[in-house]
Amino acid sequence: MFTNPFTIFKPFEANLSVTLYTKEDNITSDDQIGDNVASLWQVHGNKIIEVDSPTSRTEQADGLVTNKKNLILSIRMADCQPILAYDPESNTVGLVHVGWRGLVVGAIPELFKVMDPLKSYVCIGPSLCQKCAIFSDPNNELPNVDPKFFDENNCVDLMGAADKQLVDLGVSADRIERMTDCTSCNPDKYWAYRGGDRDAVKDGHTNVLSCYLK
Repeated sequence: MFTNPFTIFKPFEANLSVTLYTKEDNITSDDQIGDNVASLWQVHGNKIIEVDSPTSRTEQADGLVTNKKNLILSIRMADCQPILAYDPESNTVGLVHVGWRGLVVGAIPELFKVMDPLKSYVCIGPSLCQKCAIFSDPNNELPNVDPKFFDENNCVDLMGAADKQLVDLGVSADRIERMTDCTSCNPDKYWAYRGGDRDAVKDGHTNVLSCYLK
């Protein structure tokens, strides 16, 4: 468990709590995180919902936004990028689960239709590095991703592509903090679908990023 793992949020610790759960925590259910949890049935899409009460994975979506205090937002991931945005002016927080399909369908832009990119601080948890993000035909599979993020081995820099989307939307580069750990390269530390944990992930074992407003 990593509590408040992002230095960018240190000035806001009185208002925002962030926790990253990893393999050692073995989180499989919401009640292991708390008793007031808003979570989703994640579908690798771009739907963002605003919440003010627990949801217990009843809604099919990939992003959550709230300004409700003490409501724990939670997203699960095993290679996809977990992105957290915090707007200190409105005291609003959002979480979105972004895999490669999420990049294609615009999950990040959808989050910032609800939140203000100019006022937000953004952190991103561990996900696949470029050498582990292997595609058959990235030009066709990721048509809206700049080919500069592809290499000669059909590996894709999904982290770089997501960062570009954030900056293009207006998030200041100095307000973005990324954990560069690769889930697949660190199998002892993180659950990774592409890193040998496929069956365990299908059974509900994932990394979890959660947060709540105090």
